[in-house]
Amino acid sequence: MFFCFIYLSQGFAQLPSSLFLPSHSLSKGAIVATSGGPGSVFLNHAGLTEIHSFSVSLSSEQRFGLSELNSINFSVAKRVDKSSVIAFGIGSYGLDELKQQLLLVSYARSLSPDFDLSVAFDLGRIDAKEFGSTNQLSVEIGAQYKINQGINLGLIVKNPISSNINETLNTGSLVALGAEFILDKKVSIYTDVLRTDWDQWDLRSGLSYDLHERLQFNLGFSTGRNTVNFGFRINLQNSILLDVAVARHRTLGLTPSLGLVYEK
Repeated sequence: MFFCFIYLSQGFAQLPSSLFLPSHSLSKGAIVATSGGPGSVFLNHAGLTEIHSFSVSLSSEQRFGLSELNSINFSVAKRVDKSSVIAFGIGSYGLDELKQQLLLVSYARSLSPDFDLSVAFDLGRIDAKEFGSTNQLSVEIGAQYKINQGINLGLIVKNPISSNINETLNTGSLVALGAEFILDKKVSIYTDVLRTDWDQWDLRSGLSYDLHERLQFNLGFSTGRNTVNFGFRINLQNSILLDVAVARHRTLGLTPSLGLVYEK
């Protein structure tokens, strides 16, 4: 437990929304740049343009299998016109000694059939018994571009100007560039390169394979997080998706995650 708290305080005492990963992203190696669906509000919100009408996402995970390190995120997205989607998200994570909450609002718009652009405003809060509380308002910008039917690119910039709250806490920043390679109707490969204050450089890669029209298998890894990830997406009904993911840290063990997505 002590080592987990050290990992929490040194690695996660920051406000960017990449701290809160929907289960589907986690199962593919914590892919960020080419995300899609309502959970994209925590990743690259340009992917919100995939939403047809209305969608809700709920994910929960236990870091390293400890109930004290439970993380939960919830998002809701609504298409407002032919080209635009608006979304809201809320996330909570941490111990009594160090808690983090995040509230986001995002707007995504398709500028052309191949290019999507988005902006988000975050209000993050860190409560630390030793250092008190702090709030941080930040801005995120996201973009996704379809080169052709088989290649999609994504870019997300979160809170580019970070600042130190004290020696332990930092408001954090993140820049991620990634690509999705659609090999055929069943197989896609993902890769991200991220730059953060606390991870330095992080290479993430994932694979998704549709075993059945209602069952998808996912696999991935992250060098910065030191994890190997895998999971499933199960289509319970045409409008309800169940996501199951597990991330294995080399030292700290397993992080299970469970998510539900409703799409209308």
